[in-house]
Amino acid sequence: MERPLILPFLALLPLLAQGCLAQGDKEPLTVVLTFDYEDLSHEEGGRNIDALLQVLEKRNLSVAFFVLGATAEKYPEKVRRIHEKGHILGMHTYYHNLPLFTREDAERVGRVYGVDGEAEWRKSFKTPEAFLRDLMDTRAAIERATGKNGTVAAFRAPSMVVNWVSDEVYYRVLREAGVRVDSSVYQDFENPRAYYVVDGVIEVPLVTFESRLKNPKKALDLAEECSKKGVPFHFVAHPQALSPENLREFEDFLDLLEARYDVTYLRLDEVYGGENKNIY
Repeated sequence: MERPLILPFLALLPLLAQGCLAQGDKEPLTVVLTFDYEDLSHEEGGRNIDALLQVLEKRNLSVAFFVLGATAEKYPEKVRRIHEKGHILGMHTYYHNLPLFTREDAERVGRVYGVDGEAEWRKSFKTPEAFLRDLMDTRAAIERATGKNGTVAAFRAPSMVVNWVSDEVYYRVLREAGVRVDSSVYQDFENPRAYYVVDGVIEVPLVTFESRLKNPKKALDLAEECSKKGVPFHFVAHPQALSPENLREFEDFLDLLEARYDVTYLRLDEVYGGENKNIY
């Protein structure tokens, strides 16, 4: 039996008893939801997409999906359905390769994740030119799936690699590829910003993934920090992690946030005041 990634809502009742969820006046909290759709080695992601879209529609939420080019090629009907429901589509590389350009950066990523740095190097792009070609191929695959050209200008790096490397080539290639928005960096609570600009590319930081919700108190602590600092609680999830049971628990967590805070949901482009028709 699959173990849920998110604890059931009942497990959060002790937090209620401790007064974690204050009654009366609520502090404001901006929530941004984005999803990394990697239905390649994780085919269960595709099986969960329709139910996820129903949840988002029920809650009247518009979000961003970062999609692998290979997913768009293999399951164009799923990607087209996401687009038709009014959600943003962004790129996530074609096969989940890493935009690393030196062995030193690959070793750094290996240390962060406790994996073989040389293996990370072997599956990386290695050159800016290879990264640029991949971006163009990924965009083309997504736009073939949707039938809409010129609609994909957002990117998320696999493994949040830009957080762990210092190579400025990354943003230069994004700009050359026509990427206007990146979301591949964790929020820095020492210098909190809803977004900032690097070499002409808008960077929208994220806060946490669904795996953090194994510890709901930790997730709530992060939400509290976001509320205090006035930055979005940018939550990232993967469709393959949202089985029917986990999807219900995901909804329970959103209910929990809404009970604790005066929640405003923003789409990725709304964080920096962009308009979908002009950006994506």
